[in-house]
Amino acid sequence: MRTELTSPLQAVLFDMDGTVADTEPLWFEAERSYVSQFNKSWGAEDSMDLVGGSAKTTTLKLSKVTGSGESHDEIFGYLVRYMINAIASGQAELRPGVSELFADLKASGVPVALVTSSVRPMVEAFLSRLPEGTFDAVVTANDVENHKPDPEPYLRAAQLLGVDPAGCVVLEDSPSGIGSGLAAGTRVVAIPCIVPLPAQEGLSRIGSAADLNIPLLEEIAAGSVVDWLDD
Repeated sequence: MRTELTSPLQAVLFDMDGTVADTEPLWFEAERSYVSQFNKSWGAEDSMDLVGGSAKTTTLKLSKVTGSGESHDEIFGYLVRYMINAIASGQAELRPGVSELFADLKASGVPVALVTSSVRPMVEAFLSRLPEGTFDAVVTANDVENHKPDPEPYLRAAQLLGVDPAGCVVLEDSPSGIGSGLAAGTRVVAIPCIVPLPAQEGLSRIGSAADLNIPLLEEIAAGSVVDWLDD
């Protein structure tokens, strides 16, 4: 068990889609499924433009492409139902190294939180497939007024855990999530999944959660920046 008074690492805050769960391809399929109802074309590049963006940005583009005339709630409801069904059927696998990192953090007594822009019903579907108590706190799109890249989601997670954001390490795979973590005053580790994540000041970058361990996370929490990716 780590010593609370000597470790700079107070908590690790995980994004969900593309960081913990390999759900980005499922979102692509959900969007394609919606568009196909209207006999319109939708390619990977259309979905790529939406990674890490807001739900309203997604539904606005889908409405424009399809001319469906459906409201935001109707379009987003379709996507969420698709995602819940896909997750419930076991299609959302954990990203490489995540399961092992969870185990290391639990064994070391480091609090962990899930901080996601996904809505609570979808998150609950995903959590139901993980061991009970995997996360000490969960922040979804339903729990905040301002979504990523606003700092509110990560500030809320730190508050729920009772820790200082400056002692938190955030793991993210999207520019908006990275912006949220940095704005909240946390240390951020970028782990690319779908979209490239360019180098920037104060941002650590690694290839996979499998590259992380407690000593490295403690170094990052203390202010070290690691960059193991080539642009």
